[in-house]
Amino acid sequence: MKVIISRKGFDSKYGGCASPIFQDGSMVSLPIPSSHAPARYSQLSVQGRNIGTIVETLTRGRLTRDAPTHLDPDLDPTALLRHQGWRPAFGQTEGQLTHLMNCGVEPGDLFLFFGWFREVEERPDGKLVKARSGHNRQVIFGWLQIESIIDVGSDPAEAVIRHSWLADHPHLSGVWGSKNSVFVATERLKVPGRPELNALPGGGTFANFSTARCLTQEGQSRRSLWSLPASFAPQHGEVTLSFHSNPAKWTRGADPDRVLLDSAKIGQEFVLASRNSDLLADWVASVFADVRH
Repeated sequence: MKVIISRKGFDSKYGGCASPIFQDGSMVSLPIPSSHAPARYSQLSVQGRNIGTIVETLTRGRLTRDAPTHLDPDLDPTALLRHQGWRPAFGQTEGQLTHLMNCGVEPGDLFLFFGWFREVEERPDGKLVKARSGHNRQVIFGWLQIESIIDVGSDPAEAVIRHSWLADHPHLSGVWGSKNSVFVATERLKVPGRPELNALPGGGTFANFSTARCLTQEGQSRRSLWSLPASFAPQHGEVTLSFHSNPAKWTRGADPDRVLLDSAKIGQEFVLASRNSDLLADWVASVFADVRH
């Protein structure tokens, strides 16, 4: 099993602000805007919160609640009204898709989606504002284990006929190039040597913030400085992380069991692979440690 650490959601270019961590610890990844996507922010609801209201408030009206949004990865069954047979799914195209294929990503591999998050406060009038004591962090917010990969291509009509439950997915609408595929989730999660995770769905979102899912090193002002298990460093020769093979990017910190990574500032898909399956399985288990099975 390979693990793909996949950057998604609002960023400084698309959206222009962090996704929110609320005062009760819950969090929501805000999907990026898109001019041709089938869904609008106002249609989305997560944990009883309307995403349109959140987006309009946090962007100070730069994005309205009725703006179209690229809901991808699409992981939450309650976010929209669903077609019968709906499953979590994620689309990718062009160079990023080529990178995944070149790294041998296949059914059974696991996406862990992360994005830019920051704490917010709710004012008496209901508006959301940045918490003064908040921190910019890169946080894992969802997952998808691959059951199948659908080659959609530039004309999604055939894929819609064969997979009608995907009709509302953004990668099956609009205009795409020939390299356009959708990764569909397994029914249940299956991590080698970790049967306790088997009761979880194959794709979903984490409802709350957890330090175990925070990639950014605690106390760092640069959200791209990550803390990872020491065994992930290339100096050990056990694990590879695509786009991060330069040993100079990995340094030891105060904790001998951890390593600091100056992670890539751009790029979406970083593929983590190891011949020692226990190393990846142990880290994945720690990511899910507080999730009810």
